[in-house]
Amino acid sequence: MNTHKRNRMTLGMFNFIKGIGMIGIVMGHVQSNYVLTLPILLIILAVFSRGLMPMFFMISGIGFRNSRNFRHIKKDVRDMLVPYLITMAAVAVLFPLVHYMVFRWWPGTAEETFRIFLTFLFGCPHSGKCIGGVSLYECTPMWYLLSLFWASTLLTLFYKFLGNKKRNLAVMICVILGWFFAVTDMFWYWCVPQGMMAVGFLQIGYVIKERWWMAGKLEKKIILLVVVLAAAELFLGNFNMAHADFAWGVLDYAGAGCIGFLLILFGKRADRIGGFVFEAIRKIGRYTYWIMCFHAVETNCIPWYLWAQRFEDHPQTGFFLELFIRMALLGGCCMAADRLYRAMRKGKEMGQNVQKRIPEKGIGSVSK
Repeated sequence: MNTHKRNRMTLGMFNFIKGIGMIGIVMGHVQSNYVLTLPILLIILAVFSRGLMPMFFMISGIGFRNSRNFRHIKKDVRDMLVPYLITMAAVAVLFPLVHYMVFRWWPGTAEETFRIFLTFLFGCPHSGKCIGGVSLYECTPMWYLLSLFWASTLLTLFYKFLGNKKRNLAVMICVILGWFFAVTDMFWYWCVPQGMMAVGFLQIGYVIKERWWMAGKLEKKIILLVVVLAAAELFLGNFNMAHADFAWGVLDYAGAGCIGFLLILFGKRADRIGGFVFEAIRKIGRYTYWIMCFHAVETNCIPWYLWAQRFEDHPQTGFFLELFIRMALLGGCCMAADRLYRAMRKGKEMGQNVQKRIPEKGIGSVSK
């Protein structure tokens, strides 16, 4: 029975909700340029803004292994920090080009490029921070990769050196310290406080996997408690990891985690549905990291607020048009990157096959 549950508990089953999550992230960033009035749209955006990041961290926790070691940390550097650095380089190159093409003013372009470069260099999670008198922007949405790296590294160390009781205590202390650093602005560099807070969500995801909460049925009392906390957070709270907004403190954290958990349950059930639309959303979920990197580039390089100014009288129309354009742009970038990656991989495999067919000639070999 455990084997059957283990087979059903695969990361592929979360591609649908991850795809929904990526659409929600883009929607949230598009919405920042508009004043929307549609109630149903505002509710959806509220659910996404509070529950998506906990959901993504918990899904990463489901994929976490307690047998991780320092070799896995090196893999995390390759999978998380290297894409972050590549994205930072892409923004540093494309931002001045786009900015000058739009505004035609080199001094302003140089100043803004320096600000955006410092933003990514120090991993600023939200705007309002300063370095040497220079006001920074926010490295949206790449703060997630930095936070995930710190969270997975800390949880790896906890599982390697601490027992169960000490580990749970260490996770709680880590979350509280991260919350304290984020709220007081005592230390914000490279999204370390957000990573410390994310340790709790990763641990929750790991517990979900170990206790088969996705494969079995939960007690009604637990479901009721989760729904109540999620509803309280949705209508009364204001959880935002990147901006360090916590209206209700620890209750905000718990409520956001409950929203994320309900989103995961919804994604598990919806993953069984077929059809073109659902398959397209699953494909978006499979390219989560790529979309996040491309989204960071277009968000920071393209002045979308100029587009929004044209729809001040019709914000809903401008919102949906911009959302469609940005999703199409991200889809095209992912398709092009995927083809390039497959071509490079195929060329590498062909080169290896040719290398194997050529016999090695030693010093004493005779060629005919």
